[in-house]
Amino acid sequence: MGLIRMTKWRTLLLATVGFNFSFLIWFSFAPFTGPMADEFGLSLAEI
Repeated sequence: MGLIRMTKWRTLLLATVGFNFSFLIWFSFAPFTGPMADEFGLSLAEI
């Protein structure tokens, strides 16, 4: 029964960690979007 009562908090925690991790990945690649676009002949909008 203890796991059922904590399910919403565990889900909220996992969603928060996943959301923050996705921003970490996004911002870690942000400085390299220009060089990546140049390397593959793409515009920034196409990336």
